[in-house]
Amino acid sequence: MRKLFILICFLIATFIAGGITAVSDEIIDGSSSIPNSYTLEVDTMFTPPAQSPPYDDDSFFSLANETIQNLCNGKELPVGKSNIITFDSLEEKYYKMVRMKVSQERHAEAENIMTFISYTLSVMDFYNTYEKDWEKDSPVIDGTGAYNWATAYYNGAVKIWDTISAQYPNAVMYKMPLKKV
Repeated sequence: MRKLFILICFLIATFIAGGITAVSDEIIDGSSSIPNSYTLEVDTMFTPPAQSPPYDDDSFFSLANETIQNLCNGKELPVGKSNIITFDSLEEKYYKMVRMKVSQERHAEAENIMTFISYTLSVMDFYNTYEKDWEKDSPVIDGTGAYNWATAYYNGAVKIWDTISAQYPNAVMYKMPLKKV
């Protein structure tokens, strides 16, 4: 009887804290509902604007252009365990770019690009988590929470894309990978 009481208390506390959400008598992953008021935050770890030469502007924007052209081809973003090499390559470029010294004049532009790439990495990472959870075939954790986070970061990337897309006239924003059925 004591164990049942403890279990009921745990479930009530978890329900109140938002860890489990009851919907139509189904229990779903509680992280799947992201409040509309939540603002995506990203710490790009980008170096502050360089105060004096030499600047890495040319190298930074050359790598940024190559990266964006590869990502933004109008196709579905390559995600999941079958595309882990794509994730690793993008992450490697990101960490290379984050250390570059960009001039004050171009720093805001570079920061938008870094935010776009960071959001894209988050989309890929959350989709990978979603795929792993989905493959577990669990009635409780189906990956919906991770997919919702991937979607939130995708929407963030779209907003940033709107600010940088003029610099890439031949590029088309990638598409969000679909949920598995």
